[in-house]
This record gives sequence, C-alpha cells and structure tokens, in this order.
Amino acid sequence: MNKISTVCLSLIALPLLCGSVPLCAQQDNGTEAGAPLAQPKKSRASAQKNPVDGITTVPEDFANARLSPGVLLRFSVFDAPEMDATLRVTSDGNVAVPLAGPVQVGGLSLTEARARIRTALIDGEFFKDPQVTIDIVQLAPGFATLLGEVQNPGRFQILSPISLQEALVLAGGETVEAGAEIDIQRSGADSVVEHVLNDKESSRNDLRKIMVSPGDAVTVQRAGIVYILGAVHRPGGYLMLNKGSLNLLEALSLAGGTSLEASTDAIRVLRRHDQSVVEEKINLSHLTTGNSPAPPLGDKDIVFVPSSKTKSILVNGAVIIGSAASAALYRVP
Repeated sequence: MNKISTVCLSLIALPLLCGSVPLCAQQDNGTEAGAPLAQPKKSRASAQKNPVDGITTVPEDFANARLSPGVLLRFSVFDAPEMDATLRVTSDGNVAVPLAGPVQVGGLSLTEARARIRTALIDGEFFKDPQVTIDIVQLAPGFATLLGEVQNPGRFQILSPISLQEALVLAGGETVEAGAEIDIQRSGADSVVEHVLNDKESSRNDLRKIMVSPGDAVTVQRAGIVYILGAVHRPGGYLMLNKGSLNLLEALSLAGGTSLEASTDAIRVLRRHDQSVVEEKINLSHLTTGNSPAPPLGDKDIVFVPSSKTKSILVNGAVIIGSAASAALYRVP
C-alpha cells in the first residue's frame, strides 16, 4: 500500500515538475524572451511621438526645390524649444511663424526661406540673433505638363525639379514628327516662355542641364514643312522629320527629282520673313557642279521648279503660295 501511494504521488508530481522547467527558464531569461514582445510597442510609441514621419518620402536631391503651397516644414530656433513647430505653406505662399506671424516663402529655396524667417524674427524684436532651422518634412505633389509631339502627352507628378531629358522620358519620348524646337512655359506670375533648340547638333548634355520644375508646361513643337512644287515627280509638302535639316538638293531628291520639262536654271525659293515673302532664284547647275553650296531650307519654305522660262515669269508668288496651301503632305521616310 505504501509503495502504491509512493508511485501515485510520483506520477502526480512529475508533470508539475516538468511544467515548472519552462516557467523557470522564462523567468531566468526574462529580458531576452521579453524583448520581441516589447519591440512592437516601442515602434508604435515612436510612430505616435512624431506624427509627421512617413507621410511623404522626400527625394534625396531636392537642393533646387522651391517651396510651393502644401509643403510641410519643420521649424525650430536654437535654445528656444517653445518655438518648435511644423509650418504648412499656404496657397498664397505664406507660413505662420510663431511670434512673427505670416512670412512669405513661396518660390524660395530652403536657404532663402530660412534667411527670410530669421529676418522676420529680428525685425519683430523677438530675437537678437536667432539660429533658425527649417527642414522639409513633406513635399506637396506638383505636376509638369508635356504637350505636343510626345508619345503620351499629359500631366506628370514631380516633387522637385527634374531635367528636360527626364521630363521627356516621362511622356514616353518624342514622336518621329517632333521638330527641333521645345517651348517651356515657366510657372509663376511672369509666365516666361523659354525656347530650347533640340536639333541633331545639340548635345544631349544640354537637355540634362535644363531643369523643369513643378507647374511648368513643356511643348515639343512639330517638325517644319518644306513645299516642293512645279516640275518635280512628286510635288507636295515634306515634314522635316527627326529634327533634320534640308537643303535644296535634298528637298528635290525627296520629291523624286525634276521632270524632263523642268527649267532648272530658274528655280524659285520663297521664304517668309515677318509679314513679307522673300524670293530667291537659283540655277540648279551651279549646285550640282559644286560651284555654289546648296542653300538650306527652313520651315514653310516653298521651292517652285518651273517647266519653262516663260512659265516662270508668268507665275507669281501669290499663285505659288496658293498651290502650297493645297499640296499633299508627305513624311520623310
């Protein structure tokens, strides 16, 4: 009976002893085992402490960024913790600085805005020599508009200035009908239009140097048109594609060359200059023999090849211009 009781007591005590082992281990290593449980709480507390963190990722390269409406700033003055604040740039470009009130910072860089706020605090006699610090916490989303001869025209969100080359990439690049001229409508009260030459001779590095800021509108102009009329095999208008330039010999080649009845010693080139039309007569033989360079042609220039000297005299410039208006349009292959 005593043996049975001893065995029973041992069976009852064994699970209790085994169960106490992990409990003891948990207590001995309380710090190590408890750390993973405490970590999420620490992260949540940290996130609550700074509510503006994580709202918007600020790009690393925003040295040229200009403060625009909606930008959120963190503001502080050294040795004056009561001045710490977050400032939102309003629609009129102001920020409400503690003590100093509204300060105009719209369109300024961080360095310029810091100097202006510091001046406002000194002028208001709130501080003698304040050490002002401002940092961008959240950038307001801005848009650049790309129009004209681009693959996907529209508005594209940008947070800070980007190069013109990067802006064109956002729109899928230029079309084959893109010309050599790009217009950039700058945002702001002045509404300045900047003209950029993007021909074959221009280096791509130039497009990397020109910056496009939020609010700007970029328009890629269409390629120019040259009209070849008269005694040629395929008269019509030809687009100067791929930002190319055409001279007279190249233009005649695109039109299939002159016909047998052409009077090549009296070719007429009409160019628009301001409100008038300038006419030039050219002898084709001088160009083909190398005695004279082939003259370059520009947008909307008209080349007329007469079929005889007599017809060349009878046909005036107005008739030629009228024929160009109804000419078929071709694309350079």
